[in-house]
Amino acid sequence: MYELITVSVLVGAVIIDPTLRKLFFRQKTPILQKHGLTPHIPYFDFLRGLAMIAVVLIHVVYFYNEYLPDQINTPMLTLNNLSRFAIPFFFITSGILLTPIATGSRPYLHFIKKKLWKLIPPYLLCCIAIALYHDFNLHDTLLGTIRGSLAVPYYFLIALFQLYLIYPFVLHFKKSPWLLPISLLITLVCYAWPVLWAPFTIPFAGRYFFFFAFGVKLREFFLNNKIEQKELPYWAALILLYTAFALALPDIYYNVRIIYGVALFSLLMILQSKISLGNKLAATIAKFGQNSLWIYLTHLVVVKAIFYTILPQTVTFSMVTLISTLSLTLSFFIAAIMQKCYQKGIRLVS
Repeated sequence: MYELITVSVLVGAVIIDPTLRKLFFRQKTPILQKHGLTPHIPYFDFLRGLAMIAVVLIHVVYFYNEYLPDQINTPMLTLNNLSRFAIPFFFITSGILLTPIATGSRPYLHFIKKKLWKLIPPYLLCCIAIALYHDFNLHDTLLGTIRGSLAVPYYFLIALFQLYLIYPFVLHFKKSPWLLPISLLITLVCYAWPVLWAPFTIPFAGRYFFFFAFGVKLREFFLNNKIEQKELPYWAALILLYTAFALALPDIYYNVRIIYGVALFSLLMILQSKISLGNKLAATIAKFGQNSLWIYLTHLVVVKAIFYTILPQTVTFSMVTLISTLSLTLSFFIAAIMQKCYQKGIRLVS
């Protein structure tokens, strides 16, 4: 209920206030569509790295809530709720970093084949490993793989691939001033109607459609960093408003952070020139982003192993910090090993 109140108030504020509405929907922003390859911009590795770190922290809170639900306090809820920009960041950057494809079945099939080859083999390897560990039968393994239910975060990959399937449709309406308002409406309807979260027990991307459409529509705007410094106070105000609600109405919030996700993303794009990736901390965060797929696929097992090895009896700052630090460190190195082994295997097969 608290989460619904927060979403409703923030969305209402954006729709009612003309300045926020203009910034959020960008209806008068010139929309370009270039078919060249998307350049590699290290800052997007940094943004994805932040998102990946946030996902790990969310699942540290998740295991605390599973094991010590009576001790989850406001700081833990706040850590969870402020980390919920992660999935919006992943969907927004996915939309931005896709190279536009030409119309026609051949370019579309090539695009889908490329995305399948990138996502499906690592996903299947992790699903098989989980199924073998838990001794699942073939039927349960296949269903769990299709549903993205073999591990808590795997629903994201199912939703992302659905968005890839409709990418040409979104691209077709990229220049329409109604793309973002309509996509927001779709997201809100899917969010408010739980039956659409996972129809036929398969995760549905409707709740995240706005983030993806936002990235696709504003691809060149963000790639060329056209966002203006004068917008900063407005985005900061929305972030502070969300934070105030998260503190005043403490609860476990989830991933449909429509306003907060977009506001924080926009704020960090404004600050791009002030964040040096030569800095060791920023460079480390960017490395999390560069290997975000394997970290995403493997981190839950790592967090779970660390949590149930230590088995904390209370929620303390020092213990949460220890588990979070170990989880982030081991997730990073295990994913790096997995990536290298996978790439070596691909080379051998090729």
